[in-house]
Amino acid sequence: MNILALLLATLLAMPAYAQEHEHGQNGLPDWYDPNCCSYQDCKPVNDSEIELGEVDGRPYARHKPTGAVFLWDKFRRSQDERYHICANKATGAPLCFYDRVGM
Repeated sequence: MNILALLLATLLAMPAYAQEHEHGQNGLPDWYDPNCCSYQDCKPVNDSEIELGEVDGRPYARHKPTGAVFLWDKFRRSQDERYHICANKATGAPLCFYDRVGM
């Protein structure tokens, strides 16, 4: 097998994670809660960007790169296997956090 064929076979065997999100408006999931997102404020994020914890027995999530903290009442259930955050683009105010594990 030549190197080009091997490279092509490897690429085709890789999971198409990004393709999961090629639906809805602007390629974003169509299941985002309209109260959280105007299809400009939400995006999937890597697991490594999220810190999960509890305060007084209630969960929170912190988006490490921005420092945005999403309290329990901002949690929604993700419909895929990824975390998603929704934050106002102008102010950075946290709107919703989609938990990939559930609530």
